[in-house]
This record gives sequence, C-alpha cells and structure tokens, in this order.
Amino acid sequence: MSICLITTYMNTIPFWKKSGESNRIAGKIKMGKETLCKLEGKWDGEVLITDLRSGNHE
Repeated sequence: MSICLITTYMNTIPFWKKSGESNRIAGKIKMGKETLCKLEGKWDGEVLITDLRSGNHE
C-alpha cells in the first residue's frame, strides 16, 4: 500500500502470479476509509478503473 502525503489518497494493488492469471492486477484507490475507485485488468494490457460514486469506467 502507498499513501500520498498531500491528498491522503491510498492504493492497494496486488499482482497475481497464478496459472492462467499471470499479469493480472486488481486494486482500490481510497481516501481515508472510503473506497473511491476499483482497478482491474492486466498490467501488460488493458486496466479498467471504475468510479464507485458514479459507476463510470474507463
């Protein structure tokens, strides 16, 4: 986990290395205890970020 000292945003992004799931990532971006966004995808391909407040993803 890393924390920005200016904004207090935090992230938790583990990397998996299982058979059939190599290069996969999934994680969260938080401010305090509130989860703002979720990330998932492959670090060497497409990563989708979902804003949990609006439901929008990019």
